[in-house]
Amino acid sequence: MALVGPQQGIGGAGGESPRATRERWLNLRTSCAPVDRAAGEAAIEHAYRCAGRKAPTAIVWSDGPVDLQRQRLTARWPGANCRTAIVDAAFAKAMDAVRGAVPLARRIPIESAISFDAETRSTDLSVSEAVQQAVAAVLPNPVAWLRALTGRLRFRSQRQIGYFLADTMAPGERFSGLAVLDHYRASLGLIAETEAASGLIALAQAVGWCAPHADVCWAAERHQRFVTDATGRLHSADGPALAYADGTKCHFWKGLAVPAWIIERPDLITVQAINREGSAQLRRVLIDVMTPERYIQASGARRVAEDSSGVLWRTTWWNSDVWAAVEVENGTPEPDGRRRHYFLQVPPDLQTPTEAVAWTYGLSPRRYALLTQRT
Repeated sequence: MALVGPQQGIGGAGGESPRATRERWLNLRTSCAPVDRAAGEAAIEHAYRCAGRKAPTAIVWSDGPVDLQRQRLTARWPGANCRTAIVDAAFAKAMDAVRGAVPLARRIPIESAISFDAETRSTDLSVSEAVQQAVAAVLPNPVAWLRALTGRLRFRSQRQIGYFLADTMAPGERFSGLAVLDHYRASLGLIAETEAASGLIALAQAVGWCAPHADVCWAAERHQRFVTDATGRLHSADGPALAYADGTKCHFWKGLAVPAWIIERPDLITVQAINREGSAQLRRVLIDVMTPERYIQASGARRVAEDSSGVLWRTTWWNSDVWAAVEVENGTPEPDGRRRHYFLQVPPDLQTPTEAVAWTYGLSPRRYALLTQRT
């Protein structure tokens, strides 16, 4: 068993630094490059061997997650699903071996430098949830399938629609931990300790969605479009933020999954449409897309307070949901001498414009007042 001591360099002899490993895996998450199918098939077979399984008799490729699921539902019995052995057990075995070989004091700085932040993990979860919804929305009604199919196939169709995520490996899944194992393996020489996950590491880098069964493994191409905002949230104002070659399209606004029409047909967003919307989250997205300024001008929102920081506007809807925005003036004049006004959505319980502006900076009104006095 190799033992990594604190005297060894943070990047290992000749290896990349932990931050470089992190960036490489982060870039892999968002990559839209076509899959190298030969490399993908080799990675699949390697992952099966690492899990103590025989290679599948067939590897079936698809253009995306919905296409993958359609193929699974119409295929003959592919053998038991073995995601747990290939993904979960392999990962746990390698991680346990590394923890036994590397002192905690040594692991902490390495893993802290590689581990993904909460926003990244949240985005990966959003991808999985959006794809699950796309699978459920596009595939035939399970009741119709239950009437048409018999025996084992009938049970399988119902189960696979309900448990798509439990039976598949999603792109980005366990990437933070796999990046850590990849670094220990490639840069610190822990070959034996990470061998159980070596196939999983290769698989994660080689394919998009993957559904491993005993006899058949389905694999899908990566997404063709993956768009985020500056904070890493899925977001696109001019089309789907996430899209696959099989036609799967998922629209997001600042990290929130939204109906396609909000992004594709913003001209349909009216005050009436906003007022009818029952979801408070979607209502705020609609206002954001329309822009708070236009909504305030068209909706008759109430001017509830004004002070040196700006103007506070508020609207209350039929279901007692309350919305607020603060109107502020840009401190720097435009070339023509006029000062541009900005409208920022803020929590509805704030009482003054100063309190609202302070909230946008993450400060209390008192701290904000001290800051403005100094400047």
